[in-house]
Amino acid sequence: MKKILTLILCAFLAHSAFSKEYFVSQAIGDDKNKGTQKSPFKTIQRAADIAVAGDIITVAEGVYREKIVPKNGGKEGKPIVYQAAKDAKVEIKGSEVIKGWVKQDDNIWKVVIPNEFFGDFNSFKIIMKADWFEARGRDHHPGEVFLNNKALYDKESIEKLTGNAVEQQKHLPDNHLRWTSTSDDKETIIYAVFGDADPNKELVEISVRPSCFCPDKEGINYITIRGFEISQAASEWAPPTQEQIGMIAARWNKGWVIENNIISNTKCNGITLGKYSDYLHLDELPYPNTAKNDYSRYIECVFRAIKYGWNKENIGSHIVRNNKIFNCGQTAICGSMGASWSIIENNEIFNIYRFKEYFGAEMAGIKFHAALDTIIRNNYIHHTNINIWLDWMTQGTQVVNNVLTESGHIDLFVEVSHGPYLVANNIMGSRENVLYNSGGGAYVHNVLAGFTTTTTDQRFTPYFFAHGTQVAGFIPTEFADNRYLNNMFATRNNLNITQNGNYGLSRYSEIKPQIMAKGNIYLNMSRPVKFETGHLIYDGFDSDMKIVEEGKDIFLMITLPDDFKNSETEIVKSEDLGIAYYPEAPFVNPDGSSYKIDKDFLGNPRPAHPAAGALEGLKPGLNKIKVWERK
Repeated sequence: MKKILTLILCAFLAHSAFSKEYFVSQAIGDDKNKGTQKSPFKTIQRAADIAVAGDIITVAEGVYREKIVPKNGGKEGKPIVYQAAKDAKVEIKGSEVIKGWVKQDDNIWKVVIPNEFFGDFNSFKIIMKADWFEARGRDHHPGEVFLNNKALYDKESIEKLTGNAVEQQKHLPDNHLRWTSTSDDKETIIYAVFGDADPNKELVEISVRPSCFCPDKEGINYITIRGFEISQAASEWAPPTQEQIGMIAARWNKGWVIENNIISNTKCNGITLGKYSDYLHLDELPYPNTAKNDYSRYIECVFRAIKYGWNKENIGSHIVRNNKIFNCGQTAICGSMGASWSIIENNEIFNIYRFKEYFGAEMAGIKFHAALDTIIRNNYIHHTNINIWLDWMTQGTQVVNNVLTESGHIDLFVEVSHGPYLVANNIMGSRENVLYNSGGGAYVHNVLAGFTTTTTDQRFTPYFFAHGTQVAGFIPTEFADNRYLNNMFATRNNLNITQNGNYGLSRYSEIKPQIMAKGNIYLNMSRPVKFETGHLIYDGFDSDMKIVEEGKDIFLMITLPDDFKNSETEIVKSEDLGIAYYPEAPFVNPDGSSYKIDKDFLGNPRPAHPAAGALEGLKPGLNKIKVWERK
């Protein structure tokens, strides 16, 4: 024992001797300094150039206008940590302050910027284009203009800077604050309407960097980013077929921890967790085959990703937790294959796809392709286009204990996947809650304010041998192989939709093979499948279910009938769910262990015959339960 303790002590001392903490201060630092607390660097990049595994970079309060490119990665158990100093407000911005505005007619201001100002990335000259992107008949640029940290609305011409708001933006506040730009080989001109503000006296910034934190190569693993306010980078559209660059971009790497940050205000993406660098865009292909569509190119991506080392040993396994992410035009968090084996937890995500100036098949709070063995839990996601969108190869994925509400479209969309995947203990308060054209799903102990629906879109998509990336087969997607156990279908009256009474699960009564359904509760207009057992129906009773905010606290409010009681239920375990039909894989945890859904949304233990829905202890009448708390 004494020998073992001596070895542990020696290892600790060796680690301490070689690990360093570097300090950065924008106010008093100099990049010629040694990077000590008394002699700090001025830029984060200077520390990023020399930090190695086990080192810590601590940044003092201030505004850092940088794109940080880490030169080295950490190792498992020895990450390189980038952190804000304790209790300090540390801002990393992808923008620059712009003065010299000249007032024109109609309250329009103008500034002329030499193109040299932008270097090799002119965010106001680049035209966004990529797979699954719909420009809506105009050009879009990744650059943005901000007045006192608020983004102005990007318009397509000077003529559109004044007058009524367009349909996509008329519901948003301050939609009269707008900008547009023109560029040639020498200069970029920005025109803007700032309302009553004088842009030369207020804080006006423009996005000029494609990212705030992004390595320029692969192999930069085990990075921790903690405690920063990161904003205003000119991120571009991130399709699943091309490299995805957000304000924080993990690229094709492993083991990043992104925690306790405030991430906001970008044209497209807050955090990206994939994909590998590729020349797949048609403009860059040496022999472009224009007959190929986005779908066929993404099939090729799957096999290329495997060639590029897509496996658990090399890629993914990230943790994204305790962040506040908002005001992003495309996604808060996205990843194509690079998000596999990751944990996304305790984040608040809102105001995504906020301006609606473009469209495409990628806008969501969280948008993942191939979320293999990825866990999405304990998040509060609201006011997005789609709150969570899981696309292609949703296998081993768990969506548990989330509060999802106020989406413009749907809370959860699972697209062209074969499972197995688990959706459990979620509270979904939007008009529509679940949309899928996928099989192999298990929906257990959820509360749904709206209804579930399906789409008949069928595509050949791959599935894998369990917990890996070895392709086991390709098959068209279907929606028969799904399970619904112990859910509560609240189906409130104010849905403003008509589905011919097909709320709940009744629409699946004639599907072959049959879905699995047992122990659900149906309120108001919702109905079971005709072969369901152990269920209860409270016909015509409107629960008026809603999710409300009171300061930092978020509450579920739901009214239950006076004669409310529980349906016939059992605790759901892995073995109760069988196997997903095509992958022939069981419903288990990422490590292969079985799970038992024996705790409710709040962590309370469930009895042998648990309550349907996400919460134990609901009573007849009005229930008001705190379900999330802002930090």
